[in-house]
Amino acid sequence: MRRAPLVVFLAWGCASLVWSAAQRLGHPASGIPPDVHPVLWREGNLAVVRLEKAVDAARDRIQPGAVVAFACARDGDTFYGYHWASYLLPEHQVLALRDVPDLRGVHYVLTDKTPATSRGLKLVSQLPAGWMLFRVRGEALP
Repeated sequence: MRRAPLVVFLAWGCASLVWSAAQRLGHPASGIPPDVHPVLWREGNLAVVRLEKAVDAARDRIQPGAVVAFACARDGDTFYGYHWASYLLPEHQVLALRDVPDLRGVHYVLTDKTPATSRGLKLVSQLPAGWMLFRVRGEALP
């Protein structure tokens, strides 16, 4: 009976820690989208393998030093995919497409199944796994 308040207090503390961590991870200010679980974007998983194949195919078509904007069909995937693209393309500056809405200073757009024809883009290559590489019209290459 003497331990009941301690057990209740400990259970309340654990529950509030789990709740606050869940709120933080799903909160927009954390930068981590709540609808995409990070386990889907671990090395060796299908999404990463598909992106690696696309980046390997695009690497020869992208000029050295070019700025590449990255986007996924699902906005939540852009968070993890953008970081993977940055890792896989260390010789380029990779930006999330949502961060450069006017495409100023961007030379290429790497995207999957996202229609991007209305932004003054020219298709450079169809890449493996449904990815596409577009060239931004009007931007001089470095």
